[in-house]
Amino acid sequence: MNKRITKLFACCHNNKVVVIETNLEMFCELFKNLEPSCHSYRWFLKEFKQEPCFDYTLNGKTYTFQQLV
Repeated sequence: MNKRITKLFACCHNNKVVVIETNLEMFCELFKNLEPSCHSYRWFLKEFKQEPCFDYTLNGKTYTFQQLV
């Protein structure tokens, strides 16, 4: 793996990766393209600090978020 990558964030829905990114701010921006009513970058930052993996339901869809590295 590339040693310059210090973090990797992923979002899965129905067992498929829908967003993956190394930068949390860009990750949030990409997820906002899928779900415009999602929470802000600060909310995701707080959640990832508490747990590296969590589920979140939005508009009847359950997403699984993970910090992989």
